[in-house]
Amino acid sequence: MSDGTRNNASVPLKTLRACLGSVSRFLPQARSEKKQGLTVFLFHSVTKKPGSFEQEGRLAVTPEIFKMQLEWILKNYHPVGPPDLESASYLPSDACLITFDDGWSGTFEHAFPLLEKYSVPALSFLNMEPLEGKPLWAAVAFWLQKAEAKFASWMEARTVWNKSQPALSLSPSLLKSWEKEMGPVDWEAVADYQGSFATLQQMRAWDGHPLIFYGNHLYNHWNAVTLSNEELKNAFIRNQQELDQLRSGTRHFAFPFGTYLPHQLSFLFQCGASHVYVSGGYVNRLKTTERIFGRINIGPWDDSPSLLRWETTRAHWEQLFPLGFSEKVRTFAKRIGGAP
Repeated sequence: MSDGTRNNASVPLKTLRACLGSVSRFLPQARSEKKQGLTVFLFHSVTKKPGSFEQEGRLAVTPEIFKMQLEWILKNYHPVGPPDLESASYLPSDACLITFDDGWSGTFEHAFPLLEKYSVPALSFLNMEPLEGKPLWAAVAFWLQKAEAKFASWMEARTVWNKSQPALSLSPSLLKSWEKEMGPVDWEAVADYQGSFATLQQMRAWDGHPLIFYGNHLYNHWNAVTLSNEELKNAFIRNQQELDQLRSGTRHFAFPFGTYLPHQLSFLFQCGASHVYVSGGYVNRLKTTERIFGRINIGPWDDSPSLLRWETTRAHWEQLFPLGFSEKVRTFAKRIGGAP
């Protein structure tokens, strides 16, 4: 999910970030990190008709914006694919990896053809259960948070994790308890809220393409921090068993929501993951033995080169100006925009 929803500070915030992005090209350390490291870009949905969940989470970019973002990446980076990371023998300067999460219909309909046109490899992390027709777990959780007035207080009485976003704390066992106590979820309403997810047919149409690779995102989009080791292992293995049957399947794994408990990194390797991807928003200082990568989320706000530079150097600004620099930028923009 993104770092908030639009408010009165949106325009000033974008302007301020764009200014910082423009300046970042003159920062020697940022240039050095980009040249010597690996930048992993994270996209979600590329669509003309996003669902409410896609819009609220800033998951969807239009095909036109994605084309601009991709062309900017190609002007500034050298894309690589999972096989390049697995060989670990050589990566070009300014290396990047383009990734997608979940398995939205628009990724297959709009993004992959453009990647094919420009000969760019990509790694798409899939939740196989939604591809088979079940709702995306994240959409279920955030629909409950939005549509059910009692959900927040009900969750607060049962979990101590992330009270500001009760949806992130919803585990499979808690959902069963909710339905038992409060009645069944309106699955039709969830589907309308979610937006268009890909089908197995769409996924298989690209299976085996030399530029398209599939990774593990758990069987459904559960938040790993809510799962026991056994639940996490089962969700990983069940998804991996289906990926292993595909020509494009890999053993690269990305945590849903990008969140995890420290011990889960080594645990996923024990379960069979070859590489693990987390959130972080930083450029990876690449070593030939590195198998854990942070990713930089790219969304609909990033609609100019300067804003894309901001996203790729945000962590660098945090190092230069610690103690909540990004939050200070956001607060300053709110004051300019007249927000309370």
